[in-house]
Amino acid sequence: MNESPSAAPPFPVGASAASGPWAVLRPFVALALLVVALGTPLDEPWLRAAALAAVVGVVVCLWPPRSSGDGVPGRLVLTVAAALALLGPVAYANPWFGVDANDWPWTYWAESRRWVDRVDLLLWGACAVLAIVAARTRGRGTAAAALTMIVLLAARGFAERGALSLVRMERVNLIWTLAAGTMGGALLHLSTSRVRGRGVARGLIVVAAAAIATVYAAWFPQDGERSSLVHYAEDLPPIFEATFRSAELAPDYTDRMVQQTWLVAMPFVLQVLAVVLALVVAAVPSGVRARPLRFLAALAVLAMVATWLVPARGVLWLTRDTGAGLRETRYAQSVGEVLMKAGLAVYLLLSGAVLALLGREGGASAAPALPRASRWPYVLAAVTGAFVLWVSIDPTYGIEATTTFLEVLRSGRWNVTFVRFVFRASIVLAALVALLVPSARAAGAIAAAVAVVALGALTPSTSRWFGVETYVAWVAVGAAVAAATRVPRPAARVVAAGAALLTLLLLCYPQPLTTQVRPDGVTLVPFRTALIDDTILPLVEVLQVESSASFFEVLGAPGRLAAVGLALGALLALVAAAGRWPRVGQAAAGVFVGLGVVGPIATQVAGLGGGGAPTDLGHVLLRTGEVMLVWSVPTLFLVVGAVRDLLMGDARGGGAATAAAPGLDSVGSGGGGSPWSVATGR
Repeated sequence: MNESPSAAPPFPVGASAASGPWAVLRPFVALALLVVALGTPLDEPWLRAAALAAVVGVVVCLWPPRSSGDGVPGRLVLTVAAALALLGPVAYANPWFGVDANDWPWTYWAESRRWVDRVDLLLWGACAVLAIVAARTRGRGTAAAALTMIVLLAARGFAERGALSLVRMERVNLIWTLAAGTMGGALLHLSTSRVRGRGVARGLIVVAAAAIATVYAAWFPQDGERSSLVHYAEDLPPIFEATFRSAELAPDYTDRMVQQTWLVAMPFVLQVLAVVLALVVAAVPSGVRARPLRFLAALAVLAMVATWLVPARGVLWLTRDTGAGLRETRYAQSVGEVLMKAGLAVYLLLSGAVLALLGREGGASAAPALPRASRWPYVLAAVTGAFVLWVSIDPTYGIEATTTFLEVLRSGRWNVTFVRFVFRASIVLAALVALLVPSARAAGAIAAAVAVVALGALTPSTSRWFGVETYVAWVAVGAAVAAATRVPRPAARVVAAGAALLTLLLLCYPQPLTTQVRPDGVTLVPFRTALIDDTILPLVEVLQVESSASFFEVLGAPGRLAAVGLALGALLALVAAAGRWPRVGQAAAGVFVGLGVVGPIATQVAGLGGGGAPTDLGHVLLRTGEVMLVWSVPTLFLVVGAVRDLLMGDARGGGAATAAAPGLDSVGSGGGGSPWSVATGR
């Protein structure tokens, strides 16, 4: 991850010499006025007038000035996010009104008897420190390193016990969090008048908006028959009606009904508003930088941030009559929940890191020529996707439904089975389209968009591997080995190093194990990791001591061979990025596919993973499909093809890429046209 020698600022730094300090303070004054508007009681006419004045002030602050260099201050986004990230733990752990610990976070860290608690705290602090460093440096490397650690923090936030181990994030799921943060960073970039990076920002907004919508459409939180989107569409109108009618039927109940509306209905309405405004901004050609467009981009960001503030307002208003001592404790708990449990700090960190990368100057002219990318990842994605689709829905061996495709289609119900069928079929279709599209950049954009949307729709909420969602390590190492084959390009080295580092950190992350007490009373704090304790040590022990199990039987245990393939693939990808050796990257891809994909399937079919060898072809196909299904193998190959094509960025039919081919190295380039022209580079 090389630092750029360019003297240009890495991203919008806020006020120019002509605009003055107001350009720096303007967005934060708008946020403060929004808090005032939300927190002001509406009991008296003058209070309602004050709340209305605060709303008007928000609009005035968001309206961009004429200064061409003005916009949301990029440096301060990461700085403020880091400050809030450090404030969150203090709200939960302090000697005065601590919710989960009656001492400081560092005391909690020192007294904790689990390594996972300590490392979670260190990760939280490391993300804040890296955000500050990225805000003060000019290079792409520090911003990419910060983004890598922030993604790890977000993934850990949805683990069994989330980051800091005091709380667990409860904000839909990981894909929603990553998509919302990416969309926030892209909108912040479009709220400025900068020329570079607007086309890429528009594309990121479209993909992020599709992922957010898909998560709600494919999430069945209650009865399994109604998606979250249908639930809101059907239940919100009665909530609003009951709120308005309660003033007539039960005046004493009005206040509580209004606050319940703030808790349940308003956050979703604000999310819809933010996504709609973001799509409107993304639909405008990149060359347009008019002040109304920039205002809409800033308004969309504020609407999304308000989805964290509105529920807190409802909770605090409902508990405003609590006693003095308990009231302060409840306020502190609400701050901690907003920043950590709901994930506002992670959202701001993600947005700031994406903004930093989008606003970086230069990089396109230094990209060397590369040969045309092969299409084998799309072929494998189509073949494995069709196979998984078949074994998941089959009258005899169906893993998820013992029925036929026609019966699923004829049901006409948007349930879990139908959703999984639709999005697994979309993976196959996207792979076939990517094979036929002549432009590598368009093929990569289509494959990446479908992969993100499919992961949001198909990820089971209870599946965990290495302490995070199952697909995280697989997608990360897939992106690493794919980028490692294109390391002559600067962007490829950044992607390969960041994704490989993320994978290795996941493999070496401590596991949440209980402490052990020796007979003499000494407490032991075991440090266990998935790679070392669950994979390497069992293989070493079987060679050193006599055992009835052979080395290959131990290696063939569920997930063990896959962990070895992931570790070796990520390590080789990191070496390829550091030395700029594409052949090492090719070796990384071969090792990963051989040990991480083919190996586990072979051991399962051979019966080395337990349960004995299958007795007929049906059971062989069933075990093969289970491995591909759990580890999202079709999506993995789709990601590999997308990363390779996006990093090259030339037309497949046009021979070798030129030095200025429009790939990810031109992330700062401007341009206009429709979203399709942005994707295809035409």
